[in-house]
Amino acid sequence: MKDGASVILFCLYVTLVSRYDLLPSEFQSEAELHRITVKEELITLQVLAVEAGDVGSYQCVVENEVGRASCDCQVTLKGCLNFILVEPPSFVQKLENLSLLVGKEVSLRCTLKGSEPMTVSWLKDNHELKEAENIQITYENQTALLHINHLQSKHGGKYSCQVQNQAGSQTCSAVLTVSNDVGQSFCEATLTVLGQFLMCSIEPHICFI
Repeated sequence: MKDGASVILFCLYVTLVSRYDLLPSEFQSEAELHRITVKEELITLQVLAVEAGDVGSYQCVVENEVGRASCDCQVTLKGCLNFILVEPPSFVQKLENLSLLVGKEVSLRCTLKGSEPMTVSWLKDNHELKEAENIQITYENQTALLHINHLQSKHGGKYSCQVQNQAGSQTCSAVLTVSNDVGQSFCEATLTVLGQFLMCSIEPHICFI
């Protein structure tokens, strides 16, 4: 039975009745809400506009000078919705552009808020990333983390964190630049030491004569 609908309960008897009751537990009849009628061998209770308070067990009791009989029924209320506000996902802490050297490691981190469950996906240059030997992906306590070990030049690119729940989706992106080691720097100096040419390296500070 839906909220606001009308319900009719019937009770049929086949002997002469001197008294009848058709009441739910702790039921108080109000003329504008409930109507009881008796016609021939049929007793009717009509609830004109069902409310939550009308839910319960109803019993029809009939009796006369030789005995008593009763029957029961249960009235339940369906269609009552519990509305739960679902907050769409958003980023509390977004990705930031980073520049690192080959061989280093990096953690790309986002802090989220929104109603769970949330699904998090990572993309590199618009292609979805999966966990691999040197790539770990975790999502815990509304923090999304992408960790890469032993960076290589191929790891450079645009990284995106995409999150969604029932209320919507959001994406944030940043660029990771991976550079090669510049290596050793050299300088040349011309010195006249005993008439010989010297070439010196800054690192590892070795001079060749």
